[in-house]
Amino acid sequence: MKMKSYRSWLIMVLLSVSFSAAAEPTLWKIQTEKADVYLFGSIHVGKKEMYPFSKTINDAFNQSQHLVLEVDMLNPKILVAVASMYLNGTLPNKQTLEDLLTEDDMKKLQLALKDFKIPYYSVKNLKPWLIGMNLQLLAFTSKDFKPELGVDIHFAQRALRSKKKVLELESASEQFAYFDGLTMKQQISFLIGSLEQASNGQEIVTKMVALWQQGKQKEFSDLILGEMTGSEEDQFFYDIFLKNRNVKMADKIADFVETGNSYFVVVGAAHYIGEDSIIEYLKKKGLEVKQVN
Repeated sequence: MKMKSYRSWLIMVLLSVSFSAAAEPTLWKIQTEKADVYLFGSIHVGKKEMYPFSKTINDAFNQSQHLVLEVDMLNPKILVAVASMYLNGTLPNKQTLEDLLTEDDMKKLQLALKDFKIPYYSVKNLKPWLIGMNLQLLAFTSKDFKPELGVDIHFAQRALRSKKKVLELESASEQFAYFDGLTMKQQISFLIGSLEQASNGQEIVTKMVALWQQGKQKEFSDLILGEMTGSEEDQFFYDIFLKNRNVKMADKIADFVETGNSYFVVVGAAHYIGEDSIIEYLKKKGLEVKQVN
């Protein structure tokens, strides 16, 4: 797959567009004698027109005792993780980006920074992955599409109001560590891909979100995964950011089934698609996963 489009998916920052009342995102359910576990895909950036969700989705959330998120962005501990990310996100030995990037890539970076009104001196000593991640967040955000209106935040706020217990499948520190563990060559590749799609970030995700909103799982999967069998580097990013994480998250979700409680699990929509999805790993464990809508 072309790395620029793949990297835009890695961060799982997706925008939202309006959709008809008849369309709704897909909801799955694991039902056993011991527990009910609902599975719902998240779009991490959204707008007011996305809400409210359908009665089917809202009832599933309301009936669940626990909300399960990749990371609870309302947890105060997130501030500590972000502070640590920037503390450890500086290049070693007083290096600057000019020491790492080609002249052509530096020009691309300078143009992107200018577009987002970011002075170069404020980022010149940061690790490439950290700059790339921030550029993608900016590219997928606008005056209408905001992180605070994302699906995970929406349900986290509802859980807070209703005093529903919130659990996490990962921690913010774990997610940052995936990036910080990349080699410098891989970090630079990630940054370059971010630069290539920074100017059309909203166009990239609009197609994905439209399919997600209409519950078109096959088309959504084809769009995201259809070209992920390219280079060795593609496969590396696929494994570390999707496949390996899905295995770990599926293991934790499977444990919920044994507790006798009910759960509403909200993770990035891309984690539920393809042969290496959370859905498929749960099925391999012998669990029956049914599509509700």
